[in-house]
Amino acid sequence: MTDTRIGDVLQLERIPVEVDEAATYSQIGIRSFGNGIFHRDPCLGSELSKLKYFEVHPDRLVVSNIMAWEGAIAVSTDAEKGLVGSARFLSYRPIGDVDLRYLNYYFQSLAGVSLIRSISTGTVTRNQTVSPKNFERARIPLPHLADQRRIADKLDSALMKQREIKDRVSARDTLVNHALDAEESAIIADCLERGWQTSPLSSVAEVNPRTVRPDDEIRVAFVPMAAVSGKRGVIDSPDYKLAGEVRAGYKLFRRGDVIFARITPCMQNGKSAIFEDPSVMYGFGSTEFHVLRPHDASDTEWIHRVVRSRGFIESAIPFMSGTAGQQRISADYLRKVNIPIPPSAVERVRVIQRMDDIQTRRERFRELNMKQGADAKALKSSLLDAAFGGRL
Repeated sequence: MTDTRIGDVLQLERIPVEVDEAATYSQIGIRSFGNGIFHRDPCLGSELSKLKYFEVHPDRLVVSNIMAWEGAIAVSTDAEKGLVGSARFLSYRPIGDVDLRYLNYYFQSLAGVSLIRSISTGTVTRNQTVSPKNFERARIPLPHLADQRRIADKLDSALMKQREIKDRVSARDTLVNHALDAEESAIIADCLERGWQTSPLSSVAEVNPRTVRPDDEIRVAFVPMAAVSGKRGVIDSPDYKLAGEVRAGYKLFRRGDVIFARITPCMQNGKSAIFEDPSVMYGFGSTEFHVLRPHDASDTEWIHRVVRSRGFIESAIPFMSGTAGQQRISADYLRKVNIPIPPSAVERVRVIQRMDDIQTRRERFRELNMKQGADAKALKSSLLDAAFGGRL
């Protein structure tokens, strides 16, 4: 084991790309936490940023100079041949007895992350930059090449199994949620087959009603989009302010209203909730919420269940308008879309209970999946620590 200067085993490779505005280019990106290189959608040279661009070649250690502190380091493969990277990506070729896989794994370990953070500069946590000079001056413990390869081979094998576990967890999550979505849709279909009528949503709720702004000294809840759980359909941890502290331009709603995200991907992710905070009467939130105010408070739970359902969301997607990534569903669509209307309070309660049962099972499964996902993530950390602590 020798204390080695990184610049003695790696050399920065910069092969400039003369950008042709009419040509098509594919750029690389690097995921944080050691999750590898990804390819951005092809674009014209005229659509590239003003940064300089360089060729990307296989078998290079590629370092994101702005996100390396968060593990955005990876080894390029044949899949990256012919792609380009902006000046934000430092591409290093080996010039000494070094296995790039070993180095990459080292930089994902606690010791490696600590080293990268110690040589990164910047005043803001998420704006830490590592320069080629600082990176190349840094020193790392480097065993003989044969030991590097042995450790890298073991990590390759162990982490492949870890990725297989994560893939199975993800696939199972997709399968179970699709099955529960189908069960939910079957409940609605059964209601319609048994004679439930449909009616425009506006017949049971006012869409984006006018609400008199509360006096400045009234305490209100502040609900940004991030405070709405798409998984559970509830408001998590709103902020509280005086109404006078909330500037104009936010959506105003009151207790008993349903808020419904109108923009992609928030709508697709199920971000809707009933505003039922017992401590305040009014709330302010993102302008990307539509507000639904039921004509009859007894319909609130049902309206929320309907607009949260996967069937309702999927049927709304084709009617969104706007540019990709900024598509929205209009208030007019919500006013006109037909929804099932329970024929009685007894029927409404019965169906809500069945849908609640689905949600309970969904949450239990999610908790199990999250635990198994966390276990897989912890396994990777344990393996890296063992490898660079001399225990592998």
